[in-house]
Amino acid sequence: MGDTSCISPFIAWTNPTWSSAASRTTTLTRRYLKTSPIKTLISGPLTQLDGETMIGSFFLYEAERIEQVQQFLKDDPFNKANIWQSIDVRPFIKRVDNR
Repeated sequence: MGDTSCISPFIAWTNPTWSSAASRTTTLTRRYLKTSPIKTLISGPLTQLDGETMIGSFFLYEAERIEQVQQFLKDDPFNKANIWQSIDVRPFIKRVDNR
């Protein structure tokens, strides 16, 4: 039947703990995202309804296994600097894509 591996979408969101380390770590995280063994489709801040006050981060990844995403986030500079209070990773089922 051939190769049964498939690439699946996973979402991750984080709850930050705010510190001065966040701004210093942003450049490191951007570099780290470029080295990813998994594909980052979308990423950006989650905000309050005012559209400016950041309350977390959102990522949409493609990977073969959820464990790859979990390990990648575990090694992220924001996580290592204890900027993220929590990280939640879940499978994502795309219903609509209007791109």
